[in-house]
Amino acid sequence: MDDAQDPNGAEDPQTAPDPQAAQGSDAAPELPGAENTPSADGPPRAKDLPSAKDLPVDTDKVDDAVLALLFLSLGPNGRAWKGLDWHTLSRLHAKGYIGNPVGKAKSVVMTEGGIARSERLFRDLFLKAD
Repeated sequence: MDDAQDPNGAEDPQTAPDPQAAQGSDAAPELPGAENTPSADGPPRAKDLPSAKDLPVDTDKVDDAVLALLFLSLGPNGRAWKGLDWHTLSRLHAKGYIGNPVGKAKSVVMTEGGIARSERLFRDLFLKAD
C-alpha cells in the first residue's frame, strides 16, 4: 500500500481540494466566543500551556483510547494510520478547536478553546482515581 493512500480509500487531505482555499483563508471558521479564535499574537507559547507530564495519568486508559482511535483508520488489510483520522481533524477545525489541518505540516495549531477543552477532556478521561 502506498504511504499516501488512506487504508480506507478516503481522500488524502493534502491532495484533496481545500474548502477554505476557495474562501482565501486557512483560519478556522468564525464561531461564537473568543476562546475559539487564535490569539492575535499567534499560538500560545509553550511556557503558557498546560502540561500532563506531572499528572497521575492512567496509561491503560490512554492506551485504550489510542487503540480505539486506530480503529477509525483500520483498513481491510489490518493496517491503520499512525496519525489521526483526517475527517475527525476536519470536524475539529470546523468546530474551531484547531487551525486548518490541510498542508504539509505534521502538526496542527490548537486554538485557545481547543487547548482548554482538550485539557478538560484529558483530565476527565485519563487521570488516575484517588
